[in-house]
Order: sequence, then structure tokens, then C-alpha cells
Amino acid sequence: MKQKLLALFFILICLTPFIELLNANLIRDNVFLGNVGQVYKGAVLALSFVLLTRKERAYYLFSVALGLLFVFIHVLTGANSSGNAIAQDLLFVVKVTYIIPLIFLLRYATSTFIFWANAIAWVTIVVNILLGYVGLGFTQYALGYGYKGFFYSGNEMALTLLVTSATILYLLYTDGKKIPALAFSVVLLILGPLQGMKSLLFGLPLLTVLLPLILYAKPIFSKINGFSLTKKIGATVATLVIFLAGMWVLSITSPQFFVRVKEISERSGIVAAVFSERDKHLKFGFTMYANDYSIVEKIVGKGYLGAQQGMIPYMNRLKTIEVDPVDLLFTFGIFSIAYYACWITALTSYKTRTPADRFILSINILLLALSIITGHVVYSTFLATYWAMLFALGKKNKTTKPQVYFLGSTAMGGIATYIKETTAQAKDTISIKILPTHTDGPLRNTVQAFTRSYVLLATNLLLNVLKGQRSVIHLHMATGGSFIRKAIILFDLSWFADKTILHLHSGEAPKFFEKILKRTGGRWLLRTVFNRCNTVAVVSQTLLTQISDVFSQYGLQEACSKWHVLPNAITIPSKLREVKATTQKEPLKIVTVSRLASVKNLHIIPKIAALIKEQNIPFSIDIVGDGPEKTKILREILTYDVGDCVNLVGQVPHEEITNVYSNAHIFLLPSLYESFGIVVLEAYINGLTAITSAVGGLNDLVTDGKTGFRFAPDDAQGFADAIVKLAVDRKLLHTMQVAAQKSALNYNYSDHITKLEQLYAHP
Repeated sequence: MKQKLLALFFILICLTPFIELLNANLIRDNVFLGNVGQVYKGAVLALSFVLLTRKERAYYLFSVALGLLFVFIHVLTGANSSGNAIAQDLLFVVKVTYIIPLIFLLRYATSTFIFWANAIAWVTIVVNILLGYVGLGFTQYALGYGYKGFFYSGNEMALTLLVTSATILYLLYTDGKKIPALAFSVVLLILGPLQGMKSLLFGLPLLTVLLPLILYAKPIFSKINGFSLTKKIGATVATLVIFLAGMWVLSITSPQFFVRVKEISERSGIVAAVFSERDKHLKFGFTMYANDYSIVEKIVGKGYLGAQQGMIPYMNRLKTIEVDPVDLLFTFGIFSIAYYACWITALTSYKTRTPADRFILSINILLLALSIITGHVVYSTFLATYWAMLFALGKKNKTTKPQVYFLGSTAMGGIATYIKETTAQAKDTISIKILPTHTDGPLRNTVQAFTRSYVLLATNLLLNVLKGQRSVIHLHMATGGSFIRKAIILFDLSWFADKTILHLHSGEAPKFFEKILKRTGGRWLLRTVFNRCNTVAVVSQTLLTQISDVFSQYGLQEACSKWHVLPNAITIPSKLREVKATTQKEPLKIVTVSRLASVKNLHIIPKIAALIKEQNIPFSIDIVGDGPEKTKILREILTYDVGDCVNLVGQVPHEEITNVYSNAHIFLLPSLYESFGIVVLEAYINGLTAITSAVGGLNDLVTDGKTGFRFAPDDAQGFADAIVKLAVDRKLLHTMQVAAQKSALNYNYSDHITKLEQLYAHP
């Protein structure tokens, strides 16, 4: 069905020039139903909206909404109070944004379609000019020369002819049809003077000379660099001769060219000649803007009709300035700055590495110059159709890596570690930008970090769509405030990304989601949040199963259908630490590396130590880390009198963690919740076995009796017995250490980065 609708869209595009001709000869006074052109373009927009992707609809609606905001402000300020004025404003918004859905949809067009669509438009315009030549239609401003046939606006027709001519000529050259291209160039040299518009008079001859240079300049100049001085002089003379010969041919084939050039040169001053005497309009317009616009109106404009009416005291008639930036300024104020900023940003995406890039950049620069000098570019929906095809040509056969945005905490913890390590590991294959949404310190620090990242993300998503760059939002979520922050981004900004991934890292997620589901509106909230994601990644199978069980109880099992497991990874050193066997005479060294937070349950360690101590086993436990539970742990150390074997080491930089593991044998982690347990992998790769709680991702990482042991978080006796068992049976300890180190190799970053690349790929 979509393919049929897309075919219909292409047919409507091809019929555009005929509708424009029809529109020019029917009712022009009625803004809406009486105007066949507006109705037709409305149908094209409606069809476009059906065919656009979610992201494309979002950008189009955002652009329209921005324009409508100014219309609303004009109503509030009284600048536009009549229905006709509001209608003119609305129509202006549609015209300015008309090109957006066309650019998105025409990327599906083949080069052949683009050629014939432009050819149809070109022939239609030329036939129209010839009708004027035989006395049908209108002359060009009644100047006695130049013909425009039945087109209502000669300026918009001329600009469209310029763009279609450039596109046809480009496609002929790139298809290797140089003889037809040269013949077409001769026709263009004649056509400019025949139509009479200055933009064509100079633009078409310029086009025929510059386009071959744009396409073949690099090989030509690379050869010239190897020429001798004599050959370079000869090439310069030959170029001059060819240019003079071309002028001679032009004088015979199109004598009107020189008549028109003479008429332009005799105008009063170069400014008047360049602006076609619009410099007078500019003078009157800026006088009106300075004298008659209030401060608010200077910022937001007076609306399309309001700006025209403002010119009456100065020019004795309704009048636009016919210079696009100025008309936009007077109509929508600062919106004009945003429009041109977007246009220039889009142009900067063309690196001029390919002939297509150089061609599109050149034509856009020409249109930008004409928009600033003579207008009739920004709000010509006729021109927009063929202008959009230029961008479509530039997107052919291009594959760009997506820009990925990591949003999550940069404070201490698993998410921060994952973000930092993954970004470093993926730097050669994936373009990742980190936008922190949470950081250390008071609440205001987090609010500032989130606000800054929100604005940066929104800005980057907009710039990427203008540059044709794919965007992927990768949200790293825990619970509590992290859920709220990520939900805001999902609701507001996921519309503007090509793909949105929610990455669940918290072992507390099952209970957190259950609390939400028990509240009024909880099911709607979670269903909406997860429906806004293309993919949900969970760090362990156990965590996924636990969340799925909770969701199933509340009838949300379908929400988990697109979820999958994406385990964390670890950097594998080039040379693994050799795991050496030990004897019972050597003290058993146990280490814990963790935030000193209540969820880590570290206050149970002194009790475990006391139980081990009763067995007269030589051992020590080092607790590495810092956090709010430090005081409580110290109190427990005193309570159980284990200060001689339990040490609070404090915070150690992450790059020095290997030194912490180097002299240890066992890693201890009695967490209440653990989504994955990256520290367990760090311990494994350094040759430690692990004794952990049987929660969350630890159930996936720790194979009981093989790579370690697992117990209930409050089973201090179980932890102690396992440590004593390994202290006594050093052969078992060595076997488990080797198995643990080997299992860690399955979580290497090379495979993880490959999985991420697959995750970020289409669709």
C-alpha cells in the first residue's frame, strides 16, 4: 500500500507545473478553496504526511508549530486581527515549510525519475515562454522584451527554470552524454534572453560554463599542475579565445542578451542594478520597520498582510519588499534568522568531495544569493518541488554512520563506568557523544547537567537532520530520578531521532516498576515510556525475566516483546595475569570493590569476617570504595571486633583497580540488588573467583561451584562457609580462579561493540 501511495506522490510531483499554469489563470484573490494551486499542494502535503516516518513527521510538525506560534503571537498583539490576515499568515507558514516533507520523500526517487520530472517542468515552462512570444499570456513587466506566457510570477518561473536546467544538465553530464549536454547548453544560452529575466540572462550562461568545471575541475587542475609555464600560458589563452567565441555566438543567436545587459548597465548605480531597483523598497521598508514597529513587533514581526499594509504610507500600495530575508523579518521577525541558520547549516554538510556535493552546494549558494538579492526563493512552492530534488540527488548511494548520544550518569557507579569504557572502546567504529544527565553533588548540579544535556541533544538532533546525519539516542537508565529524566527525553525528543534505545542497568528495576504499576496511571505511564523506544536492552537474562514476570502480573507482557539481553563487557588485557596455586599457609586475601551504599549490603561483611575468624583461618578483607554507608560499616567492624582483618581502603582510581586485584584471591559482593556486576568481571579477568549474593545479573555471571558461589544476601553463614572451604581446599580455589578468568573472555569488548553496531543499524 505504501509503495502505491509513494507512486501517487511521484505522479503528483510530475503534474506540479501543469497545476501551476492552471493556477495562474484561475482565481487568484481567494486564499483557500478558490485557488486550485493551494488545494493541490494541500493534497500533496496530506499524502506526504501519511508517507513520512515518525521522525520526519516530528520535524515537519515542529517547523509548522514554530511558524504557528508566531501567527498566534500576531493575534495576541493585534498585528493580525482579521480572518484574512490570519489566513495569509497560515498560508505563508505552509509555503515556507513546504520543502521539508518533499526533501524527505524524494530520497526514494531514482535519478531517472528526477531527470524526467525536471524535464517535464522545463518543457512546460519553455512552452509557456513561447506562448508569450506569439502573443498569448503576459509580457515581462511590459518592458517590450522578454516573455513569460501565462505564469503569474515571472520571478518564480525563472528560478524554477534555472534549477531544472541545472539538474538536467548535471544528469546529462554525469550519465556520460556530453554531446546532448553541449547542445542543451546552446539552447539555454538562447532561452535566457528570450524569457527576459535578469536571473536567467546571467544565470543560464554562467551555468553552462561553471557546471563542467564543477564536475571536471579536479582532474583538469591536477593535469595543469604538471604543465610547464608555456603550456599554462597556452591554456589561459585558449580559455580566453573560447570565452570570446562564445560571446560572439551569443551575439548572433541571442542579440537580446546584449540589449538587456546594456539596459541593466544604464540603471542608476550598481546597487540598483543588482537589486533590480529593490534598493528603494529596502529603504522604505527599513524606515517603516524603524518607525512603525513596536519592540515586540520588531522581534516577532507583523504577519504577512500586516507587513504589506505597513508599506502603504511609504509606497501608496500593498507591497512586499521582494527580498526574502527582509520579507521574513517584517513578517515573522526572528523566525527569519532561524530559517537562514538552518539553510546555511544544511549547506555546511556538503564536504564537496563528490561531483554531486559540488553541484548541489553550488546551486544552493546561487539560490541563497538570489534569495538575499532578489527574493522569490523562500516562499515559492513551485521552486521548492525541484529544489527538493537537488537534495535527493545528493543523498544517493551515501551511507553515513549514525551519531550516537549516550545519556546517563557520570557519577560513580556501574552506568558511569559502562559509559566511559564503552565510549573509549568504540571510538574507532562508533561516533558516541556523552551527554550527562546526572552528576555528583547537590540536586542543582544534576538539574543543571540534565538541562544542559537536554538542550544540547535537541540542538544536535535538529542539526543532524539538516545535515542528513542519522541520530541514535541511547538512554542509560537506573530507577528513581533516572527514570524520570529518561522519560522526559523519551516523551519530548525521541520523535526526532532515527532510533531510540533504552538501556536498563538497575537491579532494583523489578521492584521499582512494581511500585509504579500499583499506582493510578502506572500501566499507562510504563506502556507509553517503553512504546517510545525502538529497543529496550537489559544487562542480564535474570533481570529481564524478573521484569517480565512483574509486567505479566499487570497485563503488560507485550511491552517486553522487543526487549533483549545486552550484557556489559570488559577490556581484555593483551596479557592475562597468571593464576598461581597457593597453599594453606598463605593468608587468604578477599577484596570488595563497590560504592559504600545500602544496596550493596556491605555492612554484613564484618559479621562474615567474625564467622571466618572463629575457624582460625588466616585471611583479610579489603573494602575498596566510598559512600554514605562508611560510618555504618565502621560501626559494624567495631561491634564484631574485626578491625584486624577488615580494612576500609577508601576510594581507588579506576585505572589502579588492577593493582587492588593483583594480590587477592577472592572477590566478595553481598549486594541486595545487582543488575549485572561489572566488578565481578573485573575480578574474574584478574584471576579471582567470586562469592556473591544470588541476585540479578550475578546469577548470570557466577556459575555456582565453578566460577564462584552464590547465597542469599543475608546469609552471612553461607558466605563465611564458602570462604573457609576455599581457604582449606586451595586446589578447588585454583580451579575456580582459572574457570572464572576463562569465563570473563566471553564478555570482551570486541564482540560487544559489534552488537552495538547491529543495534544502531537500520531499521
